Amino acid sequence: MAGISGLFKTDRCLPQQEDLDWLEGNAREELAGEASAAERHTAAGIGLLCRPNGASSARVSLDGRLDNRQDLIKVGCGADRHAPDEALVLSAYERWGPDFVTHLNGEFSLALFEPRSHRLTLATDPLGDRRLYYTQTSGTVVFASKIRVILSHPRVRVRFDEDGIADRVLNGFDDGHRTCFEGVFSVPPGYQLVASEGGTSLRKYWDFDPRREIRYRSAGEYVDAFRSLFEQAVRRKVANASAVAVAVSGGVDSSSLFCQALTDVSRGSIQASVKGLSLTFPEGSPADERVFLEEIEKARHISIARLPVSQLRHLADSRRLARVSGFPSTTWDAVPSLYSHAQALGCTSIMDGFLADQILFPNNYLVDLVKRMRWTAVANHLRGFAAWNITVSPRVFRNQLRSALIRAAVPRRLFRLARSVGNRARPERIYPKWYTRRLVQRALDLTLNRTENGLHFQTSQGRRYYEIASSAVYGSMIQDRRAAGTIAGIDVLIPFRDRDLLAFLMAIPGEMVNLGGVPKGLLREAMRGVLPEAIRNRRTKADFTAINNRAVVAELPFIRTLFSEGACSVEAGLVDGDAVHAQLAAFGGRLGESDNALARRLVIGLGSLELWMREFFGDPDERATCRHAAKN
Repeated sequence: MAGISGLFKTDRCLPQQEDLDWLEGNAREELAGEASAAERHTAAGIGLLCRPNGASSARVSLDGRLDNRQDLIKVGCGADRHAPDEALVLSAYERWGPDFVTHLNGEFSLALFEPRSHRLTLATDPLGDRRLYYTQTSGTVVFASKIRVILSHPRVRVRFDEDGIADRVLNGFDDGHRTCFEGVFSVPPGYQLVASEGGTSLRKYWDFDPRREIRYRSAGEYVDAFRSLFEQAVRRKVANASAVAVAVSGGVDSSSLFCQALTDVSRGSIQASVKGLSLTFPEGSPADERVFLEEIEKARHISIARLPVSQLRHLADSRRLARVSGFPSTTWDAVPSLYSHAQALGCTSIMDGFLADQILFPNNYLVDLVKRMRWTAVANHLRGFAAWNITVSPRVFRNQLRSALIRAAVPRRLFRLARSVGNRARPERIYPKWYTRRLVQRALDLTLNRTENGLHFQTSQGRRYYEIASSAVYGSMIQDRRAAGTIAGIDVLIPFRDRDLLAFLMAIPGEMVNLGGVPKGLLREAMRGVLPEAIRNRRTKADFTAINNRAVVAELPFIRTLFSEGACSVEAGLVDGDAVHAQLAAFGGRLGESDNALARRLVIGLGSLELWMREFFGDPDERATCRHAAKN
């Protein structure tokens, strides 16, 4: 979890004393308690290298890990298989020059400084799993893994970005570049930023190939290929760990991760010890999955540690999460507790089954089947969805297909335009009335002016996988998880975000993922003999809607207190102080009766925004900054 931070003088001038003080003092102090002493030294050290010092060789600092180490060694990027990732990155740079990043695969952000050409390269992995932020001030590029480290630099003005807030909080969108702070940006996923005397430039160095297609002769070949990539994804995540935890719920996804890791340990392909941990919910509730944990324990002759949860809170850790992530953030209060328990067991990382539902139970391929007039296959898959999801009404799957067909029939730009015009006419349909008209207008403008990526996909399914891989919503959820891990001192790993696994699923026929019309059929077949049959053939799914909504109802008094007086988001002109209490009362009634998550997300979004504002602008001396920003 070692972050990186530093500064680069585009004019080749020596850093000022306040720059050096920031490197040696503020950045290190900001990271204190969230990294080891060695990690803090690495974090501050890269900045000292980005200045004229007579050195002739490039220097690099890397946060994260490389997944294609063996591939790099095979082509001559180092001969020592024990060499650190940084050494392989430098060898790649010496071999391929500025295009070196295109040859890296993994979960990383990096900063590389070349003294001879006086050039700095900042880059993040194509999925944006490791963020890297930067700003420019007085001929200096300031960069860091954490936004607050940048904000601590004495020449950086701390001002919120209203467009960034509108997009993230109201639209649930993150373009990977803009943050919620004015002038502070993130290196977008799959991009590299190059800074030199001539200025700075951003370019995309890697993207998924939308034209790629993988076709095999039999279903068994798809299963074998998926199994190989899934096993590889799990091994990659734990390659350097001595002990790793797995968050096991008892569902197909997390149980597959846990059982695959245990299988790899028994085969000797994973050297780390593997421990199972689970959040358990009241017996008999829709969220109770303990019977499936017992199936794993019986089959594997192991014990899974249980952390009972009777009630959840969503905002208890929001302010600490915001401090780490730099964004309005939220997660269950039980999640940091789970991570801390894993850390107390000696684990340095924890695997999470997040995103599996989205990538392993797709349905956009039904649109492709309709276009090919394969009506029987469509009907069979819809029946399979209903048969294997006995707690979900078959009507849900039919309605999803109907909506997908309508969207596919209308040109995407026209569809977005029509939706934006409708939203402008009645913004209250999508935005709560507690936000000011100005903020809502900004959110609407951003939606209307958003441009397509220009990629042409062979199938609706391929496009959907690309959207999932680059989704701002899922990306922000992952950053919240990582922030919770940072607080607990543990690295959060998400194998279902493996780049090669996603590229494979994007390129195969969608009906192969739900093999035979069985949701997650490809995973279920690949896990035959690894996963207990009771879980592999499971036809139910835990439902957390009720417990989540009850949690928000219980937190409403706290949220009302936040807006009782002196709310920073009200003073900043983001929230309507007159409307917020009446609207919260109305939403409280909806939460008590609702069987969906929309109202909950809107209320939690409001609370997390205010807590984020208080974290960065909430001190009395900072209130003037809020008022001044609101006027401008």
